[in-house]
Amino acid sequence: AQPSWADRFLVEARGVIAGQTDPERSNDQMAGTVNAAYLHKFSPNTRAIVQSSYDRSREATHNPYQRDSMLLHVISGGAQDNTFEQTLLDQRYKQYQTTVVNEAQLLVNEGRVNSILTLRNSTNQLDQSDTSQIKDEESGLLTGLGANLRSSAPVNFTSNAASYLGTFNATRSLFLNFGGG
Repeated sequence: AQPSWADRFLVEARGVIAGQTDPERSNDQMAGTVNAAYLHKFSPNTRAIVQSSYDRSREATHNPYQRDSMLLHVISGGAQDNTFEQTLLDQRYKQYQTTVVNEAQLLVNEGRVNSILTLRNSTNQLDQSDTSQIKDEESGLLTGLGANLRSSAPVNFTSNAASYLGTFNATRSLFLNFGGG
């Protein structure tokens, strides 16, 4: 006895856009999620659920008047000088993140034992970048040169998991749980 088609599928989509702007800083964020799931009944006591989730987000920040300390390593006439100086930066930061999760569950209710077997795969990709242009610094060595400081940090992570949870109904009021992953 399969459920109706309307009861077998679930699709959901959500999104948000937010931001702020003022003379000192601007920030905007966008995020979206799509979820899909499918239910299948093999028998009255055995069911399977397959689901997938996709998340994507972006954050962008602009700090045109960011003050920070910068280490300058200056060599002049054979002498070396290391100094921290206050620096005025025009900073632009972006971050993109994508997460995909796929999961399958087998649910079995046979007599006194209820079982849930879960298989899961997750992938997370993160890409961050920062570009700062030096507008002014104390020594004046870099002021007006349009020097850019750039950094980037891409990170990819994938995980796989399997787990089992069982419940044994010993009596009407005593249940024993067991499982592992």
